[in-house]
Amino acid sequence: MEYYRARALVLVSVIAIFTWVQSGFSTYAQDFPSQPIDWMIAFGAGGGADRTARSMFPAGAEHMGVRVNLRNVPGAGGVVAWKEMLGAEPDGYTLLQGTSTPVLSLLLESNPPLQPDQIKIVCYLSSFSTIVSAKKGKPWENWEGLVAYAKANPGKLTLGGTNSNLIGAVNVLTAAGLEVTLVPYSSTTDTVADFIGNHIDLIAAEPPATVDLIKQDSVAIYNSGSDPLPDDVNSALGSPPLATKDLGLAGFSFPRWIGVHPDTDDAKVKILSDRIGAVLKDEQVVKRLKGQNLDIGFSPYDQAQSKYDEMVKSMREAVKLIK
Repeated sequence: MEYYRARALVLVSVIAIFTWVQSGFSTYAQDFPSQPIDWMIAFGAGGGADRTARSMFPAGAEHMGVRVNLRNVPGAGGVVAWKEMLGAEPDGYTLLQGTSTPVLSLLLESNPPLQPDQIKIVCYLSSFSTIVSAKKGKPWENWEGLVAYAKANPGKLTLGGTNSNLIGAVNVLTAAGLEVTLVPYSSTTDTVADFIGNHIDLIAAEPPATVDLIKQDSVAIYNSGSDPLPDDVNSALGSPPLATKDLGLAGFSFPRWIGVHPDTDDAKVKILSDRIGAVLKDEQVVKRLKGQNLDIGFSPYDQAQSKYDEMVKSMREAVKLIK
């Protein structure tokens, strides 16, 4: 009898503790967030990451429940912002918006200041492809012309872009047996400026920046991504051939992710993921993103971390192409 009574007391205690934990979690969840969120964009103004964030806010701020302060923190291919995020409290109030560019920046370093796994991924906002473009009238203004010129003049053509865009672009060129000279940039804005100024022959950029260039007498040569673009975006680009489908070559598509300090509580990360997902469903936000030729491809917290880990693994191999 004493044995069964003891078991009953243990069971009651366990239930009480579980109920207390659940109650505490509920209260905890309701209290977060309760102050403004510092949303750092790891790149300068004008690029795809900046356009995405500014299309989301302030239009969708009501879904976050608190004010969202957007800050551009460029430098070292996105690593400067990453280091600042790691120096902040792991309280869920400092968010980092990045892409594969800072991951590549770290993988390219012989002695990196941090590692790609020093982050907890909140969600994926979308993914993007790299589009390689040239000025109209150049011998390399289309895929056939690019192949012919590059084979006749190995290494003569210069291709500029951020690390992620260069990886996507050169992966296709390498598979096709072509050699160009790579010119890395820390931001798409600087790449565009040098391309317009005729300092580089080819530019590897995301669809929004490429659409703007097409309006300025440029032409898209190929899409280095692995997935087709939405019909309206593809049409605005002039329907360039897709690496995987049209050229039969390997392609890369890159994510736009939101991350926090790796020690941030999972409950807070889940709340942030849910609220950012709600922002991306807001009709005004959707309209603004489409107006910027930006895709929406949201992946929540329970999917995004594994996708990120797989991306890092793939990048470790791909980075050998530009080292």
